[in-house]
Amino acid sequence: MSSVSGCAPAISPARAALTGIALTVAACALFALLDSGTKFSGQFLPMLMVVWLRFVAQALVTTAVVLPRQGLRALRTQHPKFQLGRALSGVLTTVFAFYCIQHMPLANFTAVWSAGPLLIVVASALLFGEKVSAAR
Repeated sequence: MSSVSGCAPAISPARAALTGIALTVAACALFALLDSGTKFSGQFLPMLMVVWLRFVAQALVTTAVVLPRQGLRALRTQHPKFQLGRALSGVLTTVFAFYCIQHMPLANFTAVWSAGPLLIVVASALLFGEKVSAAR
């Protein structure tokens, strides 16, 4: 059985929810490992080198996965200014976060960092006029 687009098999809503939950738990575990590794390696290496290593590793993995599937067309964009802004904000977020990890207990950093989704919901309502339900 395939989906409307014919690209992926259809899965039940229950299975999709369980898959989403499993992926979320895995992502949280990997972020915990990343943060712990950052705190540990920051004791022995300059923080900018730790940031550099993270982005080199990310670039290598992404290149190994994306280029064989999509080729060089994956590198083309119609909006280079937006891509540059997004890249810059990602790098700055990582630099600030990694420096914070070095100067505060990891549990406190994670608690503060976890407020991000709440701030995004508030910003989406205030800046973009999105409707936010009481449940959100």
